[in-house]
Amino acid sequence: MLLLPFVSSYATASDPVNQWILYHEYSPKDWRRQNHGGIAFDPSEDSIYLFGSDTHGSDTNNAVYQFGLDQKQWLEHYPPSVISTYRISEAGQLVAGDEDTPMPWAMHTFDNIVFDPARRALVITAFPEHNPLRKKMPRKGIWSTWLYHVDHRSWSILNNDPQPKGFAGASAYDSKRQRVLLYKWRMSQLPSAEEKWQKAGPGNGHQIHYMMEYDSHHDLIAVFGDHKNSNRVHLFYPDGDGPNGYWEIRQPEGDKVPEDQHFPVAFSTQDKVFLLVPDDTAFKTQPSGYRKPIKPKQALTFIYDIKNNQYLGLPKAQLPPLGMNYCMVYSPKKNAFFLLSGTTQIKVWQLKLDLAQLAVLQPSTSGASQ
Repeated sequence: MLLLPFVSSYATASDPVNQWILYHEYSPKDWRRQNHGGIAFDPSEDSIYLFGSDTHGSDTNNAVYQFGLDQKQWLEHYPPSVISTYRISEAGQLVAGDEDTPMPWAMHTFDNIVFDPARRALVITAFPEHNPLRKKMPRKGIWSTWLYHVDHRSWSILNNDPQPKGFAGASAYDSKRQRVLLYKWRMSQLPSAEEKWQKAGPGNGHQIHYMMEYDSHHDLIAVFGDHKNSNRVHLFYPDGDGPNGYWEIRQPEGDKVPEDQHFPVAFSTQDKVFLLVPDDTAFKTQPSGYRKPIKPKQALTFIYDIKNNQYLGLPKAQLPPLGMNYCMVYSPKKNAFFLLSGTTQIKVWQLKLDLAQLAVLQPSTSGASQ
């Protein structure tokens, strides 16, 4: 374990609301935050866990990094595995590290990382699909679910069975039923007390680069974004813990949200709204029909009010363009959102909502489409 001292911290108890405030800033010497990585949040400890690698080229970092919101300090749990240790185990898993302490390969995690409080573990449903080292292996590896036990700082594999393939999909924790939900082509579930993935419902046409969050107040999953860019909201309603959940597609009213993909999303359990931070990407339609994205100038912040099916922009909450970024969480203890940006200079941003200071959300007059 290596404690990484903070460089500077800015947020105070009297911070303004409804805008981003720089909470912490740090420039690592030996690692960087990678855009294809993702984060998970342990609300009991108010800790962010960062895991995931771009893997393109020679970048193969499979270390776990922890940021404590109270300590304002980064902690490296272990150093990245040496490339020469990357291998396929006798059971067929892609593993790295020592023989007695195997760990997963460096990989894109996107939104395929979530914290399961019942297991006290990160659940990784990603796969090193884009790690070039796969081409050097004598055979294909099994798609495995990895568990990182945060209290013991150790890895384990759920079981030897292949998991549902979820590359560039999304995951969330359903606190009511104590289960992890994985969405790629269909919705799958992994109860915290069990070792087998089960069907939870069908898919809804998504491809890759979307994000999903569990709404504990309305007891549903909300999915934002998609590979061809979208500002619609797809809602998944669970069938209890059964296999027949169903979907609703909504086009929210209110302020105009840019169509986008792979942007930060989190849910406030106090205000019962989602916060999303897409880039202000615009598109130019080509003769072929392809919509060519124009380089964004900034990232914009919006609330999604599910009750009234409305978007509401926060006029003072702009950030530099985020690009691919899955790194935002909500802390119930602090009643605040925290967003990570930057790679070699990692910035932690804080936003506290005060809905009373924003325009009142009016009830929607049009129904949501089924």
